[in-house]
Amino acid sequence: MSKNRDWSRKTPKAQIQRRSKYEDHSRRFLEWVEGLGFPNTWLGELLISLDQRFHLRRLLGVFIFSLVLASLLLSEVDFIFNVRVGEVAATDIKSPVNLEFVDEVATEEKRREAEVAVPPVFDYDPRTFERTYDNVYRAFLNMRRQLRLTDWPTQPNRLEEAIKDFMVNQPTFEKELGRSIPARLFEWLIEKRFAARIENVMIRSLSQWSNLRLVDGVSKTLSEPVREVLVRTLRGGTEGAEFTVPRSELKEISVLSDFEVSQIRGAETLTERDQKNVVELAQILVSPNLIYNLKEGGNEQYTH
Repeated sequence: MSKNRDWSRKTPKAQIQRRSKYEDHSRRFLEWVEGLGFPNTWLGELLISLDQRFHLRRLLGVFIFSLVLASLLLSEVDFIFNVRVGEVAATDIKSPVNLEFVDEVATEEKRREAEVAVPPVFDYDPRTFERTYDNVYRAFLNMRRQLRLTDWPTQPNRLEEAIKDFMVNQPTFEKELGRSIPARLFEWLIEKRFAARIENVMIRSLSQWSNLRLVDGVSKTLSEPVREVLVRTLRGGTEGAEFTVPRSELKEISVLSDFEVSQIRGAETLTERDQKNVVELAQILVSPNLIYNLKEGGNEQYTH
């Protein structure tokens, strides 16, 4: 049995709930601003005109957002790390300040490597001994002339006195020689009558030694890692050929063992005492033929 629906009856409408005490604060703020009359001023009208043309409020919002974002990205947040001295940190710890440390050990090592890479430069003068040969020749010749002007007694006691009296000529001999020598060597030369044989052995010794690489004070001042030096030949005051020389070939003029006369022609006729005195006297006349070039050195490996 079906029931007929009564469509004549109306469905009741839903009742709208209204808030009788609601206040729109945004509207009240606008009303307050309008109450001040700011939009009617020339500044207010200018800002409203610019806002309509350039959307100032939108740009201001983007600017404020960018400023806040930049402050968050660039700000440094400090964290408290619970670590002790000597322990390994679990994470990297960034220092709040910039610190600079000088590794003195590594710096010294780099400096020494740079010194080795740039060899010291020495100037070589092959004519260093030419004036020395002339000085020896003139000094011995002048003394032999003085010997001939002296009456030499044959008695030993009076001969010793005559030798002592002839010692007054030592300053003249040293001036001609260009060097000062010990009195005992000058007295020995008087006893030998300034023999031409001794003079020739000395000149031949100097001539042979001039072929060596003679330096003065290198062993004390040249850096230990330096194994070779650069040599520039001087000819007529100008620079000539360049070549390298191992450090082992450098000879100190102060080391007596590097000089000997046993292989010099004429030295075999001299006694052992005479050979020793010739070496000592000739060594006094030796000059370094390698001079450190301070301008080209580039570092303080050698100071002469």
